Amino acid sequence: MVLFETIARGGSAWADVAWTRPVAVPFDRDGPADSGFNPPPTDFTERSVLDLLRHAAAPDSDAIAVVGTAERLTYAELLDRIGRVARHVAAIVPEGGAVAALLVNSPSGFAGMLGCLVAGRICIVLDPAHPRERTATILRDAQPAAVLLHGEAEQTMDIGIPDCAARLTLKAALRGAYHAAWAPPGRLDPDAPALVHYTSGSTGGPKGVVISMRAALRRALVYLDAWHIAGSDRFLGTTQPSTNSGFCSNLAALFGGARLLVHSLAGEGVGTLFALARDEGLTLLDAGPSVVRLLFALDGAKSAVAQLRVLRSSGETILQADIANWRRILPADCHIAHAYASTEAMFCAHWFIPPNFASAEPRLPAGYPLADQDYALIDETGRAVPAGQTGELVLRSRHIACGEWRDGRCVAGRLQPDPSRPGWRVLRTGDLLRLGPDGMLRFVSRVDRQIKIHGVRVEPAEIESVLRATPGVTDAAIVPREQGGMTVLVAYVAAGAQKHGALHALVQERVRADLPTTMRPAWIVLIERMPYLPGGKVDLRALPDPVVPPETLLQRLFARRRRGRREQG
Repeated sequence: MVLFETIARGGSAWADVAWTRPVAVPFDRDGPADSGFNPPPTDFTERSVLDLLRHAAAPDSDAIAVVGTAERLTYAELLDRIGRVARHVAAIVPEGGAVAALLVNSPSGFAGMLGCLVAGRICIVLDPAHPRERTATILRDAQPAAVLLHGEAEQTMDIGIPDCAARLTLKAALRGAYHAAWAPPGRLDPDAPALVHYTSGSTGGPKGVVISMRAALRRALVYLDAWHIAGSDRFLGTTQPSTNSGFCSNLAALFGGARLLVHSLAGEGVGTLFALARDEGLTLLDAGPSVVRLLFALDGAKSAVAQLRVLRSSGETILQADIANWRRILPADCHIAHAYASTEAMFCAHWFIPPNFASAEPRLPAGYPLADQDYALIDETGRAVPAGQTGELVLRSRHIACGEWRDGRCVAGRLQPDPSRPGWRVLRTGDLLRLGPDGMLRFVSRVDRQIKIHGVRVEPAEIESVLRATPGVTDAAIVPREQGGMTVLVAYVAAGAQKHGALHALVQERVRADLPTTMRPAWIVLIERMPYLPGGKVDLRALPDPVVPPETLLQRLFARRRRGRREQG
């Protein structure tokens, strides 16, 4: 179905937009076919987190819900911790207030994040592994009513907590009383702001994206329906809950009654990941293509995924050669899922790759567009592109992000309301795609400089801003390069006639102090001046090629593991 409308945005009108209403394709097409799977209720996205968790726990509240390297919680214990945190937060943070959750990725840590949501407070999910300066920048922008820390030791840390924000600790919250019958007063609005995830921003700093509970539950629902999640499943995702993908996939595992395995690859290493997967009998794995490539190249990978029935890999381009390589490691009956999604757009397209899939294209399609949204592919004038041609993807849906978080409140930003559909919003994704004759979308490129590193969005402007703030640096440019099947970042730093050895060390120190791992350049190349084209853009062809092989964090982790095995041998 194609609908034509003129959409006003930013004071001007697009041309007639050819909105397409996708044909519904079952989420589990070519995927798991388990007749014993119980589909989620039809009102799933209308329900509260607490109600859905209680429903999941009902068959056996003593079943293990969450497992970490140092802690295991049953569903009863998880609900108890969530309730204690919710009651503690609700008593201190006023209704409509936001809580910045700076919690370790652990069973109790995730319970703390869910407790904020159950209390009806907006949860700003932060990653404690990020540099303190970046956390401080986010907290200054977020202006939360409270910050939820793991313990008393973190209360004295200088991480830029605003003076007006209350300092709460998970340890204190879990000491509080809780009764199973307690519930926050009033019904929670599923369309109100619920979660804030900070991503890399194009203006030089982190950007908060606001998600409603309905949108988060819809993303979890896609996982549930597609993977047929059940109580016998053991799920592990390599992305952290500070990302929307990591948070919502964790929700899906718990709502399906499965066992959620929490792990930090950067902090705990690949050895503990493989051990956790083998010990718990991992059946569902969610990992970006770069991570899968590196994991599956290691000894022990085949035994770690011996019981895997679904591998979901998204966030970056996947080649047909990747699928062939992965199937040599995976069990013969394991299904591979691929999807196209983003923090603002949530789930956009999804599919399972049939074992006999063949195509002349080296890159895999993004998937079938979801049926509960409209989309359009437009050119730079806002008009629909001809069939099969490349255009910018524009979406409208009630599941698009609510807006952006600025100075302690939600503003529309570039997420504009749809004038023809109350509750729906319109998003220009900035992604260039085309629709194939098979009905699947294909990702082509970006209209801007945004890059994906290990599935995490990276804006070069934010990195360049940090580099330019380093004393002695006159200009900087970030350029993506392909290396070993992965995209890595090269930083070109103009420094005039500075002594390059000392400045190189200073730049590295600044990068480590201000940027999270995924945003740190693999190469830092110092040059005298930045070459520019007549139009003012950096002349990429004039930049020198790096001469030292880069080493990403994951490669360093795996290299240490190999060295350790050799030393033991």
